Amino acid sequence: MTAAAALLVLTGCASTAQTYERVTVVEGGDGLALLCIDGATETEPPACSADNPAILAWDWIGLDHREAGGVRWGQFRIVGEQFGDMFMMVEPPSNAG
Repeated sequence: MTAAAALLVLTGCASTAQTYERVTVVEGGDGLALLCIDGATETEPPACSADNPAILAWDWIGLDHREAGGVRWGQFRIVGEQFGDMFMMVEPPSNAG
């Protein structure tokens, strides 16, 4: 592979990942965890608009979160990419500090 071809391949792989340092994730009874990009309600349990993307392969194991009325939620640092109405993480989530 020539240097120009290698540069083209590497440029095509540029990350478009977005980092959210402190974003709320809410999972209701439907089993979908939503990334509350536009914010969550102040109620307990919180809610966010269905217009927010669902997070692919979300897992609460090892993450501090709260639960009430069949809803789980917490604030996390999340890095990933949005594809339409889905969000795919490119790094494991962590609790926001």
